[in-house]
Order: sequence, then C-alpha cells, then structure tokens
Amino acid sequence: MGLPIQIAEMTLRRAEAADAPTLRALWNTDAERGFRTVDHRSDAELAEVVRIRKRGRLLHNLGATILIVEEAEVPLAILAMAQNRKTIHLGVTAAEGVEPARLVPAIDAALALAAREIRANRVEAAADAADDRTLSLFAAAGLQEWRRHWTTDRLGSGLEVSLGKRL
Repeated sequence: MGLPIQIAEMTLRRAEAADAPTLRALWNTDAERGFRTVDHRSDAELAEVVRIRKRGRLLHNLGATILIVEEAEVPLAILAMAQNRKTIHLGVTAAEGVEPARLVPAIDAALALAAREIRANRVEAAADAADDRTLSLFAAAGLQEWRRHWTTDRLGSGLEVSLGKRL
C-alpha cells in the first residue's frame, strides 16, 4: 500500500492520528510527482497543523492545502497545490482497490466544497487568460484512465475542471 493511500485512509478514518513526519512525507511524495510544494516547518509545527485541522475544510500551509472529505462514500483526501496565481492543482488519493466509478460521486462532492472554499478565500485560479483557469485532478485508484468535465456554471466564475488518472 503506497503512502498516499495510507494518508487517505488515515486522513478520513483517524484524522487526529496523522503525525507530522507522515504529513511531510506525503507532501514530499506529491512534490516528486510534479507538484511544487514548499514547506519549511518543523515537525512540531506540522504536528500543530495536524491537530487543528477541521473536518471538511481546506487547510492552508504555505501554498499546499489538504481538503479532508470525511463525508465521502470512499476514503478520499485531496491535496491542492497553488503553484502560482494562474493554476491550482488538486491531487486526489483514495483507498487501494477503489474503482474509479465509486470515486466520481465522492470527487464530485469534494469539488463543490473546494469551489466554495476557493471562492470564500478569494483564491484566483487564473489572473487573466480563461484558458489558464483549470483545476487538474488526478485519481490514485482504479486501473483505467478516465476523465470527467464540469461546466463553468458548476464551479462558477469561469472555472473549468478536468479529472483524470495518471498512469
């Protein structure tokens, strides 16, 4: 079982049990996959971040965010990396063996929550060009490549979402 899978299960089933080194390892793992994650906090500071995080809220940490989706039908955790003011990348992790079809409604609900939080916190997904207003999601479960689109009306204000599994 890979680290992102372990974190997804831990995040949702025992959120209070996640420790700082494990959280840091998750961010480092996602950074290796191409996400730009910068975190210079000590383990003690990260432990405090873990302690104070709230259910179903976005947790901000120097450009990296964890969205805890405890209401999801399947164990699901979303990492959001605001790489710059033009793009926000969301990495999705789920429990091992979860079929993509089961992930869709969970991610659907998570996206709606993320969109509300993004608007509430006035996070700009793009500065100028509409083509840059994209949230890319990558699911870490299932065997097939799959994609799904949401209209701009769904997330509001010109945001588009593409969802796919990286093989």
